[in-house]
Amino acid sequence: MSKKFSIIVQSIYDYYYYASLILLITVFSVILTLYQTRLNMRQLQELTRFECPVAIYRRSE
Repeated sequence: MSKKFSIIVQSIYDYYYYASLILLITVFSVILTLYQTRLNMRQLQELTRFECPVAIYRRSE
């Protein structure tokens, strides 16, 4: 919320350079966060594909 307010205020006072810089940093941060989240999800999926042999012993009747 404060970033939106900051962009609006700086745009009103003709600080377009600073407003665009804040917007650029925010967009970059969101993209980087999405990338990291997708990477973590893929790694988690790889961990769930673990297979190992299991021996089953049954009582003979």
